[in-house]
Amino acid sequence: MRIAKLSDAATSFAAALAADPTNVRAQLGQVRLLAIDRKVDEALARADKVVAENPKSAEAKLLQGELKLVPETRRAPAQRSSRP
Repeated sequence: MRIAKLSDAATSFAAALAADPTNVRAQLGQVRLLAIDRKVDEALARADKVVAENPKSAEAKLLQGELKLVPETRRAPAQRSSRP
C-alpha cells in the first residue's frame, strides 16, 4: 500500500512539473520522495538547486536544512561518508 501511495505521489509531482516546471512545491515533493527512499545526498543536491533558483522560498530553505540534519545512519549505505 505504501509503495502505491509513493508511486501515486511521484506521478502527481511529475504531472505538476510537466504543467509548470517552476512549481516549487512539486520540486520539493520530489525531493521529499528521494529522502524517503534514503537518497539523502541526491535529495540535498536537488534541494540546494531549488533554493538557488528560489532564494526567497522559506519552504525550500527549511527542507534543505532538515536534510542536512539527517545522520549518516539514516542514509542508504552507498551514500554514507560521501559528504563532508
